[in-house]
Amino acid sequence: MYREILDVLCCPFCYGDLQLSAREGQPKVDYGRMSCATCDRVFVIEVGIPVLGDRELMAQVCDQWPEGMLTRDLYKRNLSNSRRSYESSGEFAAFVDAAAEVEGFVVDIASGPGASFSGALVPRLSPRSHFMLTDAAVHMLHGLRDAWLDEPREARLDFVACDGNRLPFRSSSLDALTSASGFDCVNDDPRRNQIPGAAGAYREGHRTLKTGGLLFNESRIYGDDSKTAAHLKSLGCANASRESLAHLWDEIGLDIVSEMYLHSHRGKSNSGDGLPIDESDEWHVMAWVLRKR
Repeated sequence: MYREILDVLCCPFCYGDLQLSAREGQPKVDYGRMSCATCDRVFVIEVGIPVLGDRELMAQVCDQWPEGMLTRDLYKRNLSNSRRSYESSGEFAAFVDAAAEVEGFVVDIASGPGASFSGALVPRLSPRSHFMLTDAAVHMLHGLRDAWLDEPREARLDFVACDGNRLPFRSSSLDALTSASGFDCVNDDPRRNQIPGAAGAYREGHRTLKTGGLLFNESRIYGDDSKTAAHLKSLGCANASRESLAHLWDEIGLDIVSEMYLHSHRGKSNSGDGLPIDESDEWHVMAWVLRKR
């Protein structure tokens, strides 16, 4: 963990300042503790990864990613696939290039095993950028970090274990957020372990962005007349449709700068998402650039 990210980190429970206890003299911290000056909670740093959240609760939301399925080959393949998508899709490349122009602190929401645009984005970030990948699964971040060790890049990388509903970043501290279906995977109530809601995570993301900060959001949406969209709407999920997302963004203060269609699919997208989707349901992957008012 680079010491400089203390400039943007905070307690995820009360948003108080964190005090670092670790060996001095090194630009990076492999082991140590951070304590909240306000609520006295203590968080550990494990092999360079700060764990900032309720570990028991975070473990409940990452059970779909058992350690045995997260191999080095999987991480490397995902990074490679991201780069191939950049080379083969002009729309995706334009989305990545826009994100690569941002300098400063950038946080990726619910990074997962790297099956996102981070594989294409990170090599294009400038040395003036500090990119932080986040996830609730600590073991996921260890694997993702190891996959990046020998990958070319100029930007600094960090890995932060946290709950998307309680982001451990100071209010108005981040220059940009990125998400490749990351917001789609965050539950408003982490104890509800299947159906994602996303509204809480979007609100948290808005809180952490500077005024004028950007959110690069790739998201999966369903056709308005699909069974899945109807089911999500009945649950009050923000990501039920394009319209429900746009309404939420406007309500919390995120303006749409640009919108692009990437690709479509039909049928079940995720066997573990708990949604009653059948082969007739169509879903679309869209990319938006949003700006905080």
